[in-house]
Amino acid sequence: MKKASCCWTQFIVTCGLASVFVTGGCSYDASQLRALPDAADGAGGMPGQTDAAGTGGQTDAGRSEAASSLDARGIPISDGRSDGLPADTSDVGSPHDAAVDGPFIVSCSTGYHNGGDGNCVTAGTCSTGYHDGGAGTCVVSGVCSTGYHDGGTGTCVLIGACLTGYRDGGAGACVVSGTCSTGYHDGGTGTCVLVGVCSTGYHDGGAGSCVVSGTCSTGYHSDGTGTCVVVGACSTGYHNGGTGTCVVSGTCSTGYHDGGTGTCVASGTCSAGYHDGGGGSCLVSGTCSAGYNNCSGTCSASSCGGSCPIKTCSGETGICTCG
Repeated sequence: MKKASCCWTQFIVTCGLASVFVTGGCSYDASQLRALPDAADGAGGMPGQTDAAGTGGQTDAGRSEAASSLDARGIPISDGRSDGLPADTSDVGSPHDAAVDGPFIVSCSTGYHNGGDGNCVTAGTCSTGYHDGGAGTCVVSGVCSTGYHDGGTGTCVLIGACLTGYRDGGAGACVVSGTCSTGYHDGGTGTCVLVGVCSTGYHDGGAGSCVVSGTCSTGYHSDGTGTCVVVGACSTGYHNGGTGTCVVSGTCSTGYHDGGTGTCVASGTCSAGYHDGGGGSCLVSGTCSAGYNNCSGTCSASSCGGSCPIKTCSGETGICTCG
């Protein structure tokens, strides 16, 4: 390493961000020094020195010019280069031909932009660990620019939109089509809604899935009030009308009637232990409805008759007995 002595010759010693003026009586590493522009008549102790205090021959104008060549940190200003070297016109148009402010890029050459980490990269690309935030600006991978969100694959799209094959999971996040975010389910139309809620025109089919109103999921039917319940069950105040459909208690579906116990059976039949008491109503076997008698063994509205030689009948509303 060359060592030299400087006497009244002005230099800038550059070491990291520090810069100082070196005057007579010092030693320096010549490789680390850069001479400042000479004053009006030359530098340090040379003819033309006009400064009475012996400041290396630098005039006030020279000192002003030298000071204007330094930035706030004391580093020579170099026409837009961040390495402190003079401008190199051979790289004009390269990504490095950019205005900088410390580590942050102010602008990049045409066809280049900030890759996210302060380096100029080809437009449309980003530096490693960064991606397009949606508006063309590179942001840290995993986040998106304001007004954008993950479209499902990590690509940023406008909030409210999702990429093909994805949909809003209910809370705004994009999920694979056919699925919903936790706490949400398909409301019936393919839109995710809160669990327990269905889209307009749909209701719970019984198992929690939304189906068209008036229908139920497989294995479920209306309980009589429109709510889907397991087949065979009915809501309070309703019962099986005979066909499996829930109807108001005390009534039966068309083609069915009370078999005697309150259960609906096919018209013309009665439940076990019951028979037609006359007029089609089911009564306990051996009894007849008012206006009917059982003199012939079946309830009828006729007078006593039958095979008994001697018949006693309590009347048209009674029972004929043999004797």
